[in-house]
Amino acid sequence: MIIVFTSLHYGGMLQFSTQIAQSFQNIGYEVIAYLPKNTPDLTYPFIKKYSVPQKALSYIHEVKVLAKEILNQSPEKVIFSENSLLSCLLLHELKGKIPTILSIHDAIAHPTNNKLLELREKFKLKIKERACKDADTLLFMSEYVKSIFFSTYKNINKKYNILPLGAHIPKAEECIPQEIQSNNDYSLFFGRIDKYKGIERLLKTYLVLLQKHEKIPTLVIAGKGIFTKLEEQLIIELKKFNKITIINRFISDGEMKWLINHCNFVCLPYIEASQSGVLPMAYYYSKPVIVSNLPGLTQFVIEGQTGFIFHNEKELEDIITKLYNSINRKYYEECIKNYFEENLNWENNLIKILKN
Repeated sequence: MIIVFTSLHYGGMLQFSTQIAQSFQNIGYEVIAYLPKNTPDLTYPFIKKYSVPQKALSYIHEVKVLAKEILNQSPEKVIFSENSLLSCLLLHELKGKIPTILSIHDAIAHPTNNKLLELREKFKLKIKERACKDADTLLFMSEYVKSIFFSTYKNINKKYNILPLGAHIPKAEECIPQEIQSNNDYSLFFGRIDKYKGIERLLKTYLVLLQKHEKIPTLVIAGKGIFTKLEEQLIIELKKFNKITIINRFISDGEMKWLINHCNFVCLPYIEASQSGVLPMAYYYSKPVIVSNLPGLTQFVIEGQTGFIFHNEKELEDIITKLYNSINRKYYEECIKNYFEENLNWENNLIKILKN
């Protein structure tokens, strides 16, 4: 039996957890996915919900109770989908009692516009570092993350595996966001709005292209977060051309599926990236990507086949116009399908990990 554990009840980490559990089940393993009790109802048969400790005074005691319950299941391995505070404390409690795997999505914290989040991450740093030492195996989502991690934490020498992120496909039915007024062509930025996502240069590029009267698709930015003052000003300017749609809120799974499935291409103009969960989703729907020249992104892109890489805003301009007006869309689709199956298939990659 494999146990997959997360303390997060929404978003990408919840999708990652259920996808890992589903993939283990697909290759013949008995699986239990431990999810918080306030997780939305899901139809997966392997889910077991637990109560997240609420009171500071009883927190450690409740972690011990949860650890005992997991040990009573006699799992072969416990896989922690993330390194939140609860996951780190539970991992510490299980240390030496059962083989544990800790997933590392980011080696270092991303720059953020959210000061509270920044302070919270600094506070949790030592706890997360201890968790990496407690785990039997570390699971990285890319070679780049692995490289940054071991160069940052030179005192940690652990067995590790690499599991490239596949696509997390929720069971929800596609549904069109109410902010989308038509099915006109659009390019898509999808994900949390934050400092490291490079939205400013994407907005600047779009403004330049529209001022040149270039033929380009509408830009849809979908995700919850905080825009900078400059980004807000650029959005106001772009709205004058009626070529931008902003959906700044939580995006449901059905809306996410619709947005990616119906776009022309997906833009990832990040200024920093460990890897991206959006990129494999784009590939799942055979959509080419435009990515900034960051190892965490470019290692998953075959230039001119599955997407395009830009080094500066002028290159981004050229790629947007080239890709939108391209007659090679069928070629891109075939290249992306082949790449996705060979490199980002969850089951195939999990089998490789189990052999190591």
